[in-house]
Amino acid sequence: MNTLLTERAMSDWLPHWRVPDGAYDELLDADGNVRAHWEPLISGLANLGPQERQHAQSHSRTLLEDNDVTYQPLGAGAATRPWQLDLMPFVLAPDEFRRLQAGLSQRARLLDAIVADCLGPQTLMAGGHLPPGLVFSHNGFFPACHDAGPPTGRYLYLAGFDIARAPSGQWWVVRNRVSMPSGLGYALEARIISSQCLPELFEQASARRVSRFFRTFSDSLHGLAGKENPLSLVLTTRKRGVDYFEHAFLGRYLGQGVVTGGDLTVRDNRVYLKTIRGLRPVDLLLRRVETGNCDPQELRFDAQDGVPGLMQAVRHGQVAIANWPGAEIADNPALNSFLPSLCEQLLGEPLMLPSVASWWCGQPRELQYVLDNLDHLVVRRLETAGMANGSRHSQFVGAQLDAGQRRELTALIRQFPAQFVGQEPMTVSVAPSWNAEGRIVPASTSLRLYLTAANGEPDFQLMPGGLARADTRNAHEREPMRLPNDLNKDIWVGTDSSPDSVPAASMLPTTIALQRSDRNLSSRTADNLFWLGSYMERAESATRLFRTLIQHISGEASLGQPVAALDKLGAVLVSQGQLSARRARRLLAQGKRSFAFGLSSIIFDPDSADSLTQILGNIARIADSVRERLSPDMWRLLERLTQMPAHWTRDPVRDPLDALNRLNSMVDSMAAVNGMIALNMTRADGWRFLESGRRLERLRQMSRLFRELTLRPASFEQGSLHLLLELSDCAITYRSRYGAAPQFAPVVDLILADDTHPRSMLTQVVALRHLIDDLPELDNGGVPDTLDKTLLRLESSLRLIEPAQLEITRTPNGARTGVARLCQRVENDAASITVYLNTHLLQPRDAEPGVGTVERLMTAQQTTTASAVYRVQHRTGFDYSADVSLSQQLLL
Repeated sequence: MNTLLTERAMSDWLPHWRVPDGAYDELLDADGNVRAHWEPLISGLANLGPQERQHAQSHSRTLLEDNDVTYQPLGAGAATRPWQLDLMPFVLAPDEFRRLQAGLSQRARLLDAIVADCLGPQTLMAGGHLPPGLVFSHNGFFPACHDAGPPTGRYLYLAGFDIARAPSGQWWVVRNRVSMPSGLGYALEARIISSQCLPELFEQASARRVSRFFRTFSDSLHGLAGKENPLSLVLTTRKRGVDYFEHAFLGRYLGQGVVTGGDLTVRDNRVYLKTIRGLRPVDLLLRRVETGNCDPQELRFDAQDGVPGLMQAVRHGQVAIANWPGAEIADNPALNSFLPSLCEQLLGEPLMLPSVASWWCGQPRELQYVLDNLDHLVVRRLETAGMANGSRHSQFVGAQLDAGQRRELTALIRQFPAQFVGQEPMTVSVAPSWNAEGRIVPASTSLRLYLTAANGEPDFQLMPGGLARADTRNAHEREPMRLPNDLNKDIWVGTDSSPDSVPAASMLPTTIALQRSDRNLSSRTADNLFWLGSYMERAESATRLFRTLIQHISGEASLGQPVAALDKLGAVLVSQGQLSARRARRLLAQGKRSFAFGLSSIIFDPDSADSLTQILGNIARIADSVRERLSPDMWRLLERLTQMPAHWTRDPVRDPLDALNRLNSMVDSMAAVNGMIALNMTRADGWRFLESGRRLERLRQMSRLFRELTLRPASFEQGSLHLLLELSDCAITYRSRYGAAPQFAPVVDLILADDTHPRSMLTQVVALRHLIDDLPELDNGGVPDTLDKTLLRLESSLRLIEPAQLEITRTPNGARTGVARLCQRVENDAASITVYLNTHLLQPRDAEPGVGTVERLMTAQQTTTASAVYRVQHRTGFDYSADVSLSQQLLL
């Protein structure tokens, strides 16, 4: 042992290391020396200077913020919070890892056998080895899951266990979490960040990689699906709940789509994914919702996340699910006291890893023991059939109860004994934690470890990593490993002579079908991508509009160009839906300078309905729902963009110049997002819908802008035309071509009919035609469908524009009739295109397999058109009620 290292560490940067009496010291042995498996890490940390340690911690926080690693605490209405990572890993010795591998693998096999028996022959209950009341009263038991076993005979493919070390040094299993163990995605994120922030120490510690574990897990899922290249999906909740981040992260890492129950349908005992190209058969679901919420027809009638008919498909062997429905039985803490005897009964061997001592109150002797020793136990209330749906395990620490609380708990236990289990509190071990000041302090630590089934092998494979929870409080004061928690840690396992990896080729499917398109894009995801593109364009348009108007009002307009009238500037805001008419009139009445400052305050006010915060909030909400479809770089850019309102709240706008600087930063961020989309996003269906939403929104914005600034000739029209050129980002193009003050005819040509100008109306229509040509086609017998006709008519009208005809005024108030008609036609067509896409492609394809596209659409058309028009109005913020009749004529 390196005594010099120990003395240096204790005197230099471990002066606060004090382990509570009776707790096992993970770092130091009985002689006060650093344990051998911790020495590489401690030695490397001791050699780091204060600045290097601070930089590592700062880098970890930056990565967590950039990746938007968040969690939602349990409880209705709880706000999403940043996930906290303790950069100091927990180190496991290789020999301890092997013992845990053997013990936890045995436990996983045992629980798998118990689930198989309880959902199958039920010999354990018939033979008196397991009380029927323990199984049948638990919320995890569903009769619909009985005799609906997997074809492989294995119920568990992923298992998790919370473990802690007692003062004696013995590892104890605190909790079984095998139904749908949470935290795996967070464990992967913790490993990525810790290895990136401490790369030299990671290599010096020779920490084992976790990639083999995930390859094995992926292979086991493929084996369960029973076919080459199966369609595998992660089934998550409709609401973005506690674990949605890790579901999206895990799905992206495993290459699986993330879906909700609404994305799936069951037809002829087969599960299908509703895609924009029709129904696609699903082979495997990685279940991340509780069994009771999987099927409202047979499990819980109020299940909002379920797929009606899913259990029927399971019984017919038409879909594989991991972990198998009904596995919640194994998570019942009341099982702990029966596991030793059940292990002998089922596996013929003693239980290697003990559970925390438990007494289920459903038995008279155990009930009396719990009541007699209430002051010294932790009492858990179980999920049982008599409790309300969605209720969670709750616990009571006997030593913390007053006399009245103790009497109430005693009465409750006597009334419902099967709902309670008493457990012995445990003093967990203490491991190093890295606090905010860069010091190493002791923290009570428990671990969550994960195992996966391996194809063709009876044993489970333990992940050489996991997630540790560090807490400065006593372990019994809160439920161990109720993840995610305040401080989480990566787990490093040192290598030894045993092989750590296998050739990557053996982990791959034997054949992979080549494809160059995304055929599995769900209708919900396509819909969200469409509106994500629309909101992003709306945010960019609003930002450019606000910036240009503030420049004009505050005297910041460049190159001495003419400035539009103040009332015209207000009218532009109102026409674009960026300011209410009432608020605009109030600002205009206050004068030019007050208008500039008032506008600056409004656009950054988070409580204002006219602020940019509202648009960015919509972007954040929709982007979160398609997170698994976005690259890490794309997500990081969107996260920075949508987090800007938080900075505005902390630092209110001071003056118009400050507002201009903030708007310029927004333009830069949005340019980065658009550049990422243009350069790096695969040209598949997802990109086509995102781009279609963006193009349609730009077409609407340009039409409204053109109409407002050219409809009525003003006495000083050059100012309005110059404003139009600036807002269309083509003022420089105009000057380079014409070198003169803005005039109506060349401006019209540039804004409307110039297909070399990226923001012209014609460019948007041409781009839409190309995008929609590559979307799923409707079988119309070779006849152009309604959408094609609409785009053709719109493109022709723009290409054949005669500026002189548009300039004619024929109304009493002097309005240009041609401008009014053209803009009305553009907006009507844009509305009908949007409604058409929502009705025909973005609505979930919930029809019988084998029914032709035309028949399917004709059947659903009457009921979906009205809802599609409503959705378009709701999401765009524009009133298309006047266009509904036209849209219905075009559609029907």
